[in-house]
Amino acid sequence: MKYDTFHPFQMLGYTKLASEKNISLIDLNTEKLATKENPACKRLPVMYLPAMLDDVFLLSVPVLKAHTLARVTLTMKNMMGCVPPSHFRGKGCWAKSAFHKQLHEAIFDLNRYRSPDFTLLDAS
Repeated sequence: MKYDTFHPFQMLGYTKLASEKNISLIDLNTEKLATKENPACKRLPVMYLPAMLDDVFLLSVPVLKAHTLARVTLTMKNMMGCVPPSHFRGKGCWAKSAFHKQLHEAIFDLNRYRSPDFTLLDAS
């Protein structure tokens, strides 16, 4: 069964908490996109990211874990949550499978376009 972003928000209690705290929740998959270009990025010289990321303080709260392709996942790979699947769906079955070819280079390029302003790494 396919769910949208707000389904887990509801299940995890985020929707209720946001309502109590008068906070808006957003789905980065449906936000207006900005086209970015950087010729220094060899793997992804063109990037599509939510335009609103240009005007916010971006906090990343990744969980330290192992990953079969990236070895370890830290804040750089966590930024893939900002990437719209509509533009990066490749030939694989994953929503952002275009990133899986040369994964390290793709993650590096993504972070050249936008990296977190602050990271709190959960290594518990």
